[in-house]
Amino acid sequence: MALHGEALKHLVTGEAAPEHLSGIVELSTQFLEEALAPFEMTVRGFQEANDRLVLANMELKRADEMEKRFLANMSHELRTPLNAILGFAELLLDDRENGLRPERRRAFLETIHRSGKHLLAVINDILDLAKVDAGQMTIAAEPVAGADAVSEVIGLIEPLARERGIVLEAKVRPSIRIIADPGRLKQILLNLLSNAIKFSQNGGRVCVTARRQRHEIRFEVTDTGIGIAPEDHRRLFVEFQQLAGGLDRRQQGTGLGLALTKRLVELHGGKIGVRSALAQGSTFWFTMPVALDTETGAEPLARELEGDSTGPLVLVVEDDPKAAELLVHYLRSAGYRPEVARHGGEALEKAKRLQPVAITLDVLLPKLDGWEVLARLKRDRKTAHIPVVVVSVVDEQSLGRVLGAADYFVKPVSRDALIARLSRYAFTAKVKEREVTVLLVDDELEALELLANILEPLGFTVIKAASGEEGIQSTRRCRPDLVILDLMMPGMTGFEVVKVLKADLYTRAIPILIVTAKDMNEHDKAALNGDVEAVLSKGSLASMDLLAWLEEALGAHAPRADTAV
Repeated sequence: MALHGEALKHLVTGEAAPEHLSGIVELSTQFLEEALAPFEMTVRGFQEANDRLVLANMELKRADEMEKRFLANMSHELRTPLNAILGFAELLLDDRENGLRPERRRAFLETIHRSGKHLLAVINDILDLAKVDAGQMTIAAEPVAGADAVSEVIGLIEPLARERGIVLEAKVRPSIRIIADPGRLKQILLNLLSNAIKFSQNGGRVCVTARRQRHEIRFEVTDTGIGIAPEDHRRLFVEFQQLAGGLDRRQQGTGLGLALTKRLVELHGGKIGVRSALAQGSTFWFTMPVALDTETGAEPLARELEGDSTGPLVLVVEDDPKAAELLVHYLRSAGYRPEVARHGGEALEKAKRLQPVAITLDVLLPKLDGWEVLARLKRDRKTAHIPVVVVSVVDEQSLGRVLGAADYFVKPVSRDALIARLSRYAFTAKVKEREVTVLLVDDELEALELLANILEPLGFTVIKAASGEEGIQSTRRCRPDLVILDLMMPGMTGFEVVKVLKADLYTRAIPILIVTAKDMNEHDKAALNGDVEAVLSKGSLASMDLLAWLEEALGAHAPRADTAV
């Protein structure tokens, strides 16, 4: 420092000697770096905000284009059959003297009938999709024989296939039974089989199969049609989108059919996807929950649950056997251990005795209704801590929150949304059981408060450190289960903190998670030397993202929701 002071003195007086030049350069560089650091962070913040605005603007433009395309499609799809109906009806009305031959008159009537059915189908698709989006679509799930449903749908579309010389095949064993809404299942199959016929060459072949996969039944509809390019697969299931090229020139449509089919499958807790390539045909597949027994009562469900002792325990309070069975399937497929209570008294007794990580509660229960069950659970010290998720057709979310519900879903419930919430509660229970301590190291007070507000409600014990040096001292003194570390700090940087902690035998085993605003380049990644669990961006940090990484870093392994196509 004495050299720097001497160098500065000579710089001011203009008498800098050669031996002082290196000190002058070093000091000037240091001053410039310190002066520019806040501006660099500000510029980076503006760049990130601008990037987000550009992305948002692109999304708005894309939405606007989709809306225009939808309106154009709707105009075509509604006007075409309507014009046919009005036009041919007018011809029939003008034929006052019965000059039309009977076969011509019949042909006109068939065209009117066919156009009316098409118009009704378009309107129904629009209304169904609107219902799903508004959460008003009801699924009356019950055990269904897969072979019967497939046979009925094939009977409906066989005339269309015969007209085109297309062979229809069904390979579904009589033992295949699923939990589904019979009408919606037929709608799904009809959409997929109709598309398969529509896009197949004359004289082609369409086959529908079904097979069991653990707790699911997988249906497949395979055709020998023109196929679909891999890059277009995901767009197939997006509302109002049609594929460019030969596919949409040959067959016009609203772009609603597959989007609606996907929503209906997901309402049943299933998934849908496609395997296809151009000129090689297509296979569309979807899954449905398997029926646990040929009976529809509660006993088969109880027998199925006996002996299932793995995974976090979730208490399902539901008096309807079909609804309970659907929830049980959701939970078991995600790795949970479900226990069913069929009335309020049983729910209160099992909640006290079993201490589940969460409870799903229907409101419409016999004897003791769900509101009273919820109130009693929250009044009892032995059960007040258990998160209660209301799952009901009754939309009284404000009342549920007042009584202490942690979450509220109006039936039909999305499987992924429900499992995502339960994953959070299961992880929180595990954290509280283990008494997990997390050390937060960041020089920004706001960043420390944000992370603490995310972690503390989850049951973590949080320790804060406002500098790299303090972070190292706290790590050695408190031995936390995890360190969450910023990289851009004055004095000792996050890179140096990682290096020190990993070189110390006493702290090297503690996992480190980086949460930073720094734009990481290859040099930065190399400097971390693979010593951290992950690097998350402050700008895009969400509580669920952080939760997922915490599960990974701490080895909590709470069940997670699958992602549908």
